[in-house]
Amino acid sequence: METTKNLENMKLFESYLLEKENAPATIRKYKTDVHTFFRYMHENQEITKECLIQYKNWLIEHYALSSVNSMLVALNQYLVCIGMERWKLRRVKTQRKIYEEE
Repeated sequence: METTKNLENMKLFESYLLEKENAPATIRKYKTDVHTFFRYMHENQEITKECLIQYKNWLIEHYALSSVNSMLVALNQYLVCIGMERWKLRRVKTQRKIYEEE
């Protein structure tokens, strides 16, 4: 369940994304990803760097790395929007496999 503050921040976030001229599909995805974060956080829990890192670890356990990184991009945009850009999370490094034909 989202708090009133979270709902207000989501409206602000949507406006922020519109101002940045994000595509409608991108806005929907980013909002969905931030809602996933809110569900993880539970009601009334304050956003801290520690809880953000715990969330990142939870994502790594439950999603493919490409999905984790995509969700972190959305969350980082949200953090910038609400003035918490100093707590942005680094994306997970992925190693690309290079196949050589013989």
